Amino acid sequence: MTDQKIESGAIVTFAPARRAGSHVLISMEAYSGNGKTYSAILLGRGLVGPQGKLALLDTETGRGKTYANLAGGYDYAELTPPFSPERYIAAIRVAESAGYECLIIDSGSHEWEGIGGLIEIADGGTTKKGDPLSGLAKWAAPKARHKKFMQTLLTTRMHIIICLRSKEKLIQRKGTNGKDEIVSAGWFPVQDKYFPYEMTVRLFFPEGPRKGVPELSKCPADLLGAFPADRQITTQTGEAIAEWVRGGEPVDGDLIELKREAEEAAEGGSDVLGAFWQRLTPDQRNRIKPFGPNLRSIADTADRDAAEQEESSPAEFGRALSNANQFTTDTPSAPSTSNEF
Repeated sequence: MTDQKIESGAIVTFAPARRAGSHVLISMEAYSGNGKTYSAILLGRGLVGPQGKLALLDTETGRGKTYANLAGGYDYAELTPPFSPERYIAAIRVAESAGYECLIIDSGSHEWEGIGGLIEIADGGTTKKGDPLSGLAKWAAPKARHKKFMQTLLTTRMHIIICLRSKEKLIQRKGTNGKDEIVSAGWFPVQDKYFPYEMTVRLFFPEGPRKGVPELSKCPADLLGAFPADRQITTQTGEAIAEWVRGGEPVDGDLIELKREAEEAAEGGSDVLGAFWQRLTPDQRNRIKPFGPNLRSIADTADRDAAEQEESSPAEFGRALSNANQFTTDTPSAPSTSNEF
């Protein structure tokens, strides 16, 4: 950490940046049959190596078994409807617990528009009186559930390759002759419009003579060499990405998991975070202390939201904030020692 004193109540602390290894989050987008599953398996095998643990989560009614013998094979599981965010999250957790190094999700579009996905969830929302919700109101709860899914993708210890269906967007405009005409505005993944921004790499597989050859929609400059122009995806592509990842400091998987659990507890408010803190060992508490300001802030926000929804009294709200502020950190303004949340 820098020598500069951090003010009391700060929600973050700054330290010198270091290049860190991490998992990668790669989307493969295409119309059905354009090579994304085949390419995902080759890429995944390259990422984990010949003996690495690779798994495929299939939402396409068994299509994921088609390439069972490709690139040394992989483990397989099928996810059936309803395609809610929570069921995707649970499947990802199972893969993590089993020790897989890379998980292919084929496809992630079902979480958005599949049976029991976000669109159906939003369309089925009702008020307390049972009246259908409409407009932005019907999306509030579903989007909160979707954010949990995205957070899971972003904080997992595995590499994730997520296949997405693409749709062509057609728009109406005035032609050169002054008449209305229908034209293509391009291909877009079937997912939330903000989904692509979270990807490390985005690949689009066009139709036609270039079938199977991806176009780069997003890629860090250091990884451009892994995707030569006019070349299909191979295991060597994954190997190049894995080498780039290894160039950073080793990832502490246990700390990543502990931090994720702490953030999830903080989202439940100060009481939930306090109970989580009490369950930790002394070593775990010391490891999580640097994240204390951010966890406090998350819990404070959750407490405020709960207070507004339940119309809590000022005394109750003050007690919640007081509990949250007992979280210890390693900043100069915090208490030097504490065993209590």
